[in-house]
Amino acid sequence: MALQWLEDYWKVEVRFKKSDLIYIGIGVVLLAILPLYYLYNPNVPGKFPTCPFFNFTGLYCTGCGSQRALHALLHLDILSVLKSNLLFLPALIILGYHFITKVLGRLNNTDYHSFVYHTKTPRVVFIVVVVFTVLRNIQIYPFNTLAP
Repeated sequence: MALQWLEDYWKVEVRFKKSDLIYIGIGVVLLAILPLYYLYNPNVPGKFPTCPFFNFTGLYCTGCGSQRALHALLHLDILSVLKSNLLFLPALIILGYHFITKVLGRLNNTDYHSFVYHTKTPRVVFIVVVVFTVLRNIQIYPFNTLAP
């Protein structure tokens, strides 16, 4: 097994489920993409794909500005992250919390309680996303500051 040294050193048995392999694959793809977003600025036209929702409707979707926010985050410019997409940082924190609790639970053979799996979480997230999307498309101050 490829992780035999880990099993021998930590005296743990490492078994991968199909879902673990999916998470590992997503992680590898994300790690491969990060240098591109660090090196190249998404504000420069033609380097990165544009939002299809914005191209068809002229309206900002919830994710508009996320590429610029990622570039700014990699350069530790938190103010620009918040200006590009106000929900980017909270979403990243929640996703990080989710994956950390999953990994720790998997390593410790424990099922940690996570608010991400609360029955009301999808409804709350849906409401926040819809309200944010509507507000960022209102062309009146202070709502227009939510636009990327």
